[in-house]
Amino acid sequence: MRTRREAMSRALSFFRILCLTGGASVLALACLAPLMAGAQALGGCTAAAGGAFRVEVRLDTAPVRLNRSLSRAQLGERTFHGPRTRVLGLTHSTVDLDTSAAYKWSPAGDGACFWVEAVDVVLRYQAVEIFVASEYSPNSCAYHAILRHEQEHVAVARKHLDRYAPRYRAALTSLLIPRPRSPKLVASQSEMQQEIERLLAKLLQPIATEMHREMAEAQAALDTPQVYRRVRRQCKNW
Repeated sequence: MRTRREAMSRALSFFRILCLTGGASVLALACLAPLMAGAQALGGCTAAAGGAFRVEVRLDTAPVRLNRSLSRAQLGERTFHGPRTRVLGLTHSTVDLDTSAAYKWSPAGDGACFWVEAVDVVLRYQAVEIFVASEYSPNSCAYHAILRHEQEHVAVARKHLDRYAPRYRAALTSLLIPRPRSPKLVASQSEMQQEIERLLAKLLQPIATEMHREMAEAQAALDTPQVYRRVRRQCKNW
């Protein structure tokens, strides 16, 4: 019986989630000599002795950093609005979905039987940085109004991660994943690895897509002209 662990990472980098850009999927696997083809001629696999299937989903949120080093024009250059736009505040962060799976396999004639023993998912909310334009003193009313608004964006992102964590966990209890009691027959080590990658993507990608869409909509709702007017009414000097 042999054990391997694969890791898959999906990253999304965004400015306040208004400009979403998808990151590439990365799959890291140990290179093993493939088993000889021919598993299709085998009758099937028997249940593995012992072993339990484990799923863990956890959140990893970084502390917020405050940055006053950029002017309104410089903040504008960091957005799609361009340098001619006066941007008073901005929140930058990344959301990463890191997935790893521990699996075992045993020879079965010319092929192999494999099963997954554990899947770990980490939802990372990292590189969280709030920018307040350098024109505003930390003692000013405008500074605190901008800061409160940007903190709302951070709270929205964290709320969505909290809400979606149970959905990732539920998806990974799918019977599609080979368990110790129901191993799957494959022809080679590479097929084993491809099947794990395919299953994780099939189960998790729809949830990730929906989560990021809802986060983008919720963040955009905080950046409407009506909301900006409410923020401006809080202070006199801008």
